[in-house]
Amino acid sequence: MHRLSLVPAVLAGTLALGCADKETPTDPTGPTPTPAATSLKTTAGGQQEATGSAFITLTEAGGASERITFNAVRHSNGSVSGQFELFTEQLGGVRLHGIVTCLGIQGTVAHMGVLVTQASQSGIFQNPAGILAVKDNGEGAGALPDESTDLFLDAPPEVVDAFCAGEFELPFHPSEQGNIQVHP
Repeated sequence: MHRLSLVPAVLAGTLALGCADKETPTDPTGPTPTPAATSLKTTAGGQQEATGSAFITLTEAGGASERITFNAVRHSNGSVSGQFELFTEQLGGVRLHGIVTCLGIQGTVAHMGVLVTQASQSGIFQNPAGILAVKDNGEGAGALPDESTDLFLDAPPEVVDAFCAGEFELPFHPSEQGNIQVHP
C-alpha cells in the first residue's frame, strides 16, 4: 500500500501486523460494504454520513498541496454510497475520482474505504482500492481546524476492512480551508 508518493515503512509494518489474521475476500475491488463496517453502531435514525472538503499540505511529501472533496453515507440497511474527488500536486499533479466502499464513524472521525474509478494519470497504482479518514473538529471561531489524512492507495482488502472498523489510524493534517461534517 502506498500514498501517491511513499508510505513510511513503519506505517506499512503497522498495517501488516494489525491485519495479519483477517480473511481476504475473493473480489478485492468490489464496492460492497464490509462486514466490519456494517457492524458499527449507528444513530437512532440508522444512518451515518460524512461530507465536506479539506485543503491540506503534505509536509512528508515535499509540501505538496492536496484538495479532497467527499460525501459518504452508510444507510440504515448497512449499504454504503458516496464518492470522492482528490487533486494533489504529488507526481506532477494528479486528479482521482471514485466511490466510497465502506464507512466507519467513531465520534467525529470518519474512516472511508474508496475505489478509484477515474485517474488523470494511468499506471500510478496497481490496486485502485484505498483508505482515507477525516475529522470534524466543530464549528465556529473557537473550533480547531478540521483534519484529513492523505489518500493511501493500493490497500489490500483486509486493510480496508480493518480501517473502516477503526482498528488503526493514519496521520491527520489540519485543513487550511473547507469544512467537514461527520454525523454518527
